[in-house]
Amino acid sequence: MDQASEGSTHVLRFNATVNGKQVDGVDILETDGPDGLIKTFSVMVRPLSAGHALAEAMSARIEAAGGPPVPSA
Repeated sequence: MDQASEGSTHVLRFNATVNGKQVDGVDILETDGPDGLIKTFSVMVRPLSAGHALAEAMSARIEAAGGPPVPSA
């Protein structure tokens, strides 16, 4: 994982394998105030098929943890 920060913006680059698909992605976090709480959090992944696999895996985890069902795209 690589990371870069400037001011209140932080970027994390990552690689993973999800359900047999290689995922390359970037997380972008913006923090707010002196306590560093996260203000915005964005995730971008490629390729599209890996993004779909990641969304399915995350939906299953959210539901398993008692969260609401996540609508499919």
